[in-house]
Amino acid sequence: MSEDTIENLLLWAQQKGVNLPDTIEFLQSESGQICCVAKCDEPEFRLQIPSTLVITSALSQAYFGAKARYNTYLKLLFAKLKFDTTPTLVDGEDLKTKFAPYIKALPNVLDSPLTWNPAEFNLLNGTNLFNSLREKLELIFNEWQSLLSELSQDDRFKSTIKPDTCDFSALTMEDVYLNYTSETSSGSNFWFSFQAYLWSHLIFLSRAFPEYIINKDGPSSSIMLLPIIDLLNHDFNSKIEWSQGDKQGSFRLRKLEGVSAGSEIFNNYGGKGNEELLMGYGFVLENNVFDTVALRIKLSPTILASILMENDVALPTLSNYTHFAFETDQSKSSNEHNDHTDGALYLISLENDTCLQQLLALFCRLEAHEGETRHHLRPRLQGLQNLRVALAEKLKSTKSSPLVEFQGTYAINVYRKACAEAYKAGQVQILKSSIDGLKRQEKLLLNLHKKQLVTTKKLSKLDPAFIAQGLAELGDITLSSENDLYVLWLLLRKSCPVESVAESLRWILELYGEFDGDLINYKDEAESLQKAISSNIDYNFNANELAKAMAFIETYSYFRASKEETVLVKPFKT
Repeated sequence: MSEDTIENLLLWAQQKGVNLPDTIEFLQSESGQICCVAKCDEPEFRLQIPSTLVITSALSQAYFGAKARYNTYLKLLFAKLKFDTTPTLVDGEDLKTKFAPYIKALPNVLDSPLTWNPAEFNLLNGTNLFNSLREKLELIFNEWQSLLSELSQDDRFKSTIKPDTCDFSALTMEDVYLNYTSETSSGSNFWFSFQAYLWSHLIFLSRAFPEYIINKDGPSSSIMLLPIIDLLNHDFNSKIEWSQGDKQGSFRLRKLEGVSAGSEIFNNYGGKGNEELLMGYGFVLENNVFDTVALRIKLSPTILASILMENDVALPTLSNYTHFAFETDQSKSSNEHNDHTDGALYLISLENDTCLQQLLALFCRLEAHEGETRHHLRPRLQGLQNLRVALAEKLKSTKSSPLVEFQGTYAINVYRKACAEAYKAGQVQILKSSIDGLKRQEKLLLNLHKKQLVTTKKLSKLDPAFIAQGLAELGDITLSSENDLYVLWLLLRKSCPVESVAESLRWILELYGEFDGDLINYKDEAESLQKAISSNIDYNFNANELAKAMAFIETYSYFRASKEETVLVKPFKT
């Protein structure tokens, strides 16, 4: 943005009723960023925008006659003000002329990954942004397609607007870039083109405020633009108050702390992690205390219904983390308890362990067998293991190198590369820290409950005769896993006198004597083991006995993936 553009914008704002204090100035840094700087010490800073400069859906309703999808039509109207050369009249006033200095001051190129070229996009490989970018673009594209389809029925536009019938899902990401996102800021775009709409969408994504601040009676998801206010940069430590101004429909920003001479005056966009900042605003923050890794867990309808009925495990959604998410009109502004069709969303972080523990609770609950709860030792240990494995896979994916899946040659913007690297570094740090935390939890549980656990090593130590004699009697057979060793011990010891078995192993035989589990899933495996035994010696083990023992071991054990061992766990509520 040139100095003339800034001066024209500020002069326009003053002419339209914005009272800009003489004690501040707007400067442009070497990187091109605009900063609001205090010329002298300011005990309190206020900036108020009159209702006549606030850009709300009332304008798009008046121009298009829209009765629904207010945000969508507002974005289209703004694209028209940017790219259409003809007037846009509302109540006899040309909005294009009215807001021209503001629109001219807006960036033509935005650094959201939604507009990155294929080479830049591949820098994000393995991350949530990489995996979700296509879906986000398709949502915006479908929103735009639907809008044009409606407008093509309007007599004012049907002669010029033709809906795009492209099947977005059939395009590669390179096709999407070449045909739709590479020229988002082009002045040759028709105002109703997808490129124009995407530009407008990104402007709102990075600059919009919730309209309910000045209009309590409006739709809770409606958004608005605030010229001049949106020049202020973000600092999550800045203490800011947003409110309605002195007159109806006006907006006031008030800084709740003093500002020293020469320091920048910041807005506060809220506690946002680098993923949200990069997608919506095109920048990241080093050492961002609000940085998170998003993990979405989808559950079957049966399991979901059971968990919701028990109400013992938190199933957060996006609305649990933000008060207004307004990327598209499809965004949900409420958090109905039974509305988890997209799954539960967990945002784990370095600063707050709450979400990780909620996620762990879910993993433990999913491992609980009939008669168990997530608080029992066995599902807790298995849940810890499964979550560790899942996070390790996520970490491996995040650290993976960029893919090469495109045909053309594309230059990589240095700034965008730095953003991608900082974003991925933050994701890696959170995942590593979470995995380490789970390791510590598991180690603590194992140390506290040694007496409730039996490993094959412990079994061999407490029953050396089984290894020396029992297995020898079965001949030279090959066991496929540790589970087979437990199975054979059960079948060889189940009829032994209680006093002949080590006291810390007796609980296994007692539970086995009462066990009545489902054997159907172990039939093939049992028959295979039976053949392996009978081929060496005519031992009296039938397939049903083997299947019962296998089912028992699965029911009362957890697999410790980090050690590749099966551990028997005595039923115990921690």
